[in-house]
Amino acid sequence: MIDRSYYKQESEFVYREIFEWNVYNITETDIKGANVLDIGCHLGMFTTLCHDLGAKRIVSIESNSTKYNKFLQYIKAFDEVRPINMACSDISGRTVAVNDIGITNIEDKSVLEIAPADALSTLPALTITLADALNHFPDNEDVVLKMDIEGAEYKVLYNTPLDVLRRFKIIAIEVHKITGEVGYDPIDNLEQFILSKGFIRAWKGQYYTVLADLQHANFTDLAVFKFIRL
Repeated sequence: MIDRSYYKQESEFVYREIFEWNVYNITETDIKGANVLDIGCHLGMFTTLCHDLGAKRIVSIESNSTKYNKFLQYIKAFDEVRPINMACSDISGRTVAVNDIGITNIEDKSVLEIAPADALSTLPALTITLADALNHFPDNEDVVLKMDIEGAEYKVLYNTPLDVLRRFKIIAIEVHKITGEVGYDPIDNLEQFILSKGFIRAWKGQYYTVLADLQHANFTDLAVFKFIRL
């Protein structure tokens, strides 16, 4: 693998997620010669990984203009990458506010509640749906979807038509537990929703917290999945 350690200076944790821990359990077999839609591309680490693994075409979407401008510098030599500065949502062409340090889309109160109080200065972005994002790929070709949009994944996926979801041969996604009803597990519900659309779960990664006694406890407010279309 090509040395991409320069990304550590920007975000060591995200660097470890992508290049060391491989939290989405993505393989060269998944990516080589494939189309990739990277939604919530941040500084482009997953995009860069897919470039290194031989992706044919990558469309990378980032809503935060500060992160997006840095991303452009990192991927400027990658001819197969199409960068887009928009926010993925359930409706295209709407203007929304996004966090200026890339923590979350602030589209509604349920998402706003998970953002730290000191991170709420915002920048505008236009929205794009999954269906419209797929227009950047040939109609008859499958796509690998990676999504990390900090809680907005529920709104996007629940409002995406089945024929659009079925364009994805792989869905690699980070899922956040947002405020919900007592006894209701939104992460589990989203998993069951994707499974019901004709996918199998190939991977579930769980983050953990190191306790004072150095024991590891599962961090249940966040999970990462890899689904494969049947």
